[in-house]
Amino acid sequence: MNKKLIRLTESDLHRIVKEATNRVISELFDTQKGKDMQNRLAQRYDNKADISRRDACMNYNNGGDYATTANCNAKARAYGDKASQIRNYRSPQQ
Repeated sequence: MNKKLIRLTESDLHRIVKEATNRVISELFDTQKGKDMQNRLAQRYDNKADISRRDACMNYNNGGDYATTANCNAKARAYGDKASQIRNYRSPQQ
């Protein structure tokens, strides 16, 4: 068996991996099992957002500093945004 040496640039490799990943995600999310997985993943981020909001409230109510409370609120927003992105994801082919 003859093996060929193929040279790829970093951008070529990045593009190939991105296309393959998108193809797999598209095929997976187009099935009921994939949609269930998508919803579970989004729910995990919602749970993390709820925990961060709770931590912010506990810190505020216990006389904690503003920076910690603001940091917990920022985390909650970021987790909520990520959950929305996951829920609203549509495969590139759609």
